[in-house]
Amino acid sequence: MSAQGIIIPTDFSAADSTAILQAVHIARKTGDMITLLHIADSDTTDTERKRMESICDEISGNHGVRVGYVIERGNDLIDDLVRVLRSHSPRMLVMGTEGIRGIAQHLFGARILGIVRNTPVPSVVVQDDTPVKEAFNKILLPVDDLEPFEEKVKSVIPFAQWFNAEVKLYALQHPMTDDRKVREHIVLSRKMLKEADITFSETEESPTLFSAGVAKQTLKFAESWGADLIAISLNDPVNKGNINQADCERIINNDQHIAVLCTPKKLDSKKLFG
Repeated sequence: MSAQGIIIPTDFSAADSTAILQAVHIARKTGDMITLLHIADSDTTDTERKRMESICDEISGNHGVRVGYVIERGNDLIDDLVRVLRSHSPRMLVMGTEGIRGIAQHLFGARILGIVRNTPVPSVVVQDDTPVKEAFNKILLPVDDLEPFEEKVKSVIPFAQWFNAEVKLYALQHPMTDDRKVREHIVLSRKMLKEADITFSETEESPTLFSAGVAKQTLKFAESWGADLIAISLNDPVNKGNINQADCERIINNDQHIAVLCTPKKLDSKKLFG
């Protein structure tokens, strides 16, 4: 079966159930088909096929959305998933992770950044205990100095349009960031959101929490504002290095259990707007 629309990579973990339910609500807004994707490390068995068919029947029967599945053979989780995703050209991924507590024993959760960074489309990442949202009504767009910033805004725009969401531009005046770049990106965000007719507001803060990166205070604000979705960029700039990597990991595995919209290194926005 050929994939399209929304792909959910699955290893049959508890987090997959949350990802599936969240994908259902997204699909109802976008009209997309949902495709479950499983990478098998050996020849596909009848047991795996029956399990996938059972999950698809349950989704279709309970939620009335189009759903199918793909089983591919592979040996390297990141390389094989990226290869399959590039060949199937989905609009987006919706993925589950078990968060910080699952990283030590759960390979999929530990390597999720490597997957979402290298796919050509955005990924919505949820933890197994992330509340499923019928609508992403409030989307937090942290404004930073990372380039290309425009790609992150491009990822946010269709989600804001599908759900008629408010977007919050949030700028943290952190000593590790280039203030001139942040100002440029605020101006760029305003322009792009206005052109897309999206409701937005702005908040700027000085650091109040001690942290090498920006994730800790960003998450505190996201929780206080009631964000349903946090947008991050995974372009891995050389000038930020491990600090940016640590921020991304902390936000994806956030203790507030908020869903995260991840923009990859090289976004193919044509697939997203499709």
